[in-house]
Amino acid sequence: MSQITTNPQSDDGHSIFVTRHGARIDWVDKNWLLEAERPQDPPLSSQGERQVTIAAVELGEALAISHIKRIYCSPLYRTLQTATQVADRLNIPIFVEYGLHEWSSPESVPQPLPLHQLKELFPKIDTSYVSNQSLPDRESREQFTARVQRTAEFLESTFATSEGSLLAVTHASSVVTLGRALLRDYHATVRSGVCSISRYDGKPQAWTHAFNGSSAHLKEGEVANWEFAEDVEARERAERLTAQP
Repeated sequence: MSQITTNPQSDDGHSIFVTRHGARIDWVDKNWLLEAERPQDPPLSSQGERQVTIAAVELGEALAISHIKRIYCSPLYRTLQTATQVADRLNIPIFVEYGLHEWSSPESVPQPLPLHQLKELFPKIDTSYVSNQSLPDRESREQFTARVQRTAEFLESTFATSEGSLLAVTHASSVVTLGRALLRDYHATVRSGVCSISRYDGKPQAWTHAFNGSSAHLKEGEVANWEFAEDVEARERAERLTAQP
């Protein structure tokens, strides 16, 4: 049995699952950026594809047990590659949700392909679904947090009226911020390694973190955990204070 389905805490056995995409090709092949037509929307590397295959098995088993009804996914290529493997295993559609797009910081605004082109590449996409949030443009950290908060509220309302679990496939910054929004704790430590899996049990406005970015299914363990700069500074400051005699 999948490790992430043990000891379910929700009364009905249903949960919100959150996963991050696999490793990106530009992390290992710097020449790819020089030749890419869309350098801000990289696909998975071969390592990332292997990670996704393993995670899809873990998630597929967990989500089948939890009676998943919906997969919500960022519109970027690597997340759709990740979501497709799970959708294929369970034969369920993918809903492209712009609220799960990565942080479009003032320095970087990754633009996805139009939905009709994505549908040609990823047939599991349900084009009848209308995203709850609009495609983000350049946004401050505060605007990004507000956008993910709205997305969390939308997922909660969808969860409350559905008869199964939900899966959100997204990016590191959104994994962290979405987790904090669900927990109502904006200082919570949320692990965000590639293809890590978080599980939130309970009900809207009363979630518990049953699994926090678990990477136990990956042979290499946790890879590329990501943190906001201020979280890194706070952790390092606390470590320095602890180390003082």
